[in-house]
Amino acid sequence: MTTVVEIVSQRIVVVDGSTRCELTLTTVTPPPIAVASPGPQGPPGAQGPPGPAGGEQFVYDRGGVPAATWTIVHGLGRYPPVSVLTDDHVEVDSDVVHADLNTTVITFAVPFSGKAIIG
Repeated sequence: MTTVVEIVSQRIVVVDGSTRCELTLTTVTPPPIAVASPGPQGPPGAQGPPGPAGGEQFVYDRGGVPAATWTIVHGLGRYPPVSVLTDDHVEVDSDVVHADLNTTVITFAVPFSGKAIIG
């Protein structure tokens, strides 16, 4: 005896010998759920694993001596973010290249003095 299952559109027909069964599928949209008021906050979760080491900063101060290129050996062992500030603490645009994990080269269009916050 062979059982045949046929699916056409939203209808399933099962024929098993002389027995035939037809099912029609319909889509039902559930009613929306409304939250009357928020419940109490649950307990805090478990402590996560410690993050990687970091957070060290290196401050490079030109001491009022302008230069168009600053080569800074910071020794942080990574490619840190770099912010360059004027002597008045205004952030300026510059070209930053990480020569290696411990050296950063900052280039300006014109000679510039200020400080670099690295890390």
